Amino acid sequence: VRHAFNARERRPMQKGDGAPAGTHVLSIAKDEKLAVRFFVPEARIARIKVGAKVRVWSNQSKDKVLGVIREIEPFPQQIGFLLDDETLPNAQETAYAVLAEFVGEPGASLQSGTEAKVRLE
Repeated sequence: VRHAFNARERRPMQKGDGAPAGTHVLSIAKDEKLAVRFFVPEARIARIKVGAKVRVWSNQSKDKVLGVIREIEPFPQQIGFLLDDETLPNAQETAYAVLAEFVGEPGASLQSGTEAKVRLE
């Protein structure tokens, strides 16, 4: 469900639930390209630009993979809302969601769902 500021409202659908025709209940993403979604605090967003290069790596491997920023959300959101977890210590802080696509194949160290670190080039 689309929400204000291009966010999403989560509501689980269960067997037997009814929904009006045309209601968006599922998104299927192509897994052709892997991307990383990360959050930038309001105080640092001026440094981030679409097209800028980033390096991404995981705790499983120190191999750094090149990425390019493709999207910056236009409005900041509270971290707890973005991560759907209001119990986080920094849940009330605001940040911008940023999406970077990998240049080439990220390799085995970065799989879908892997926690990663991102550094601006």
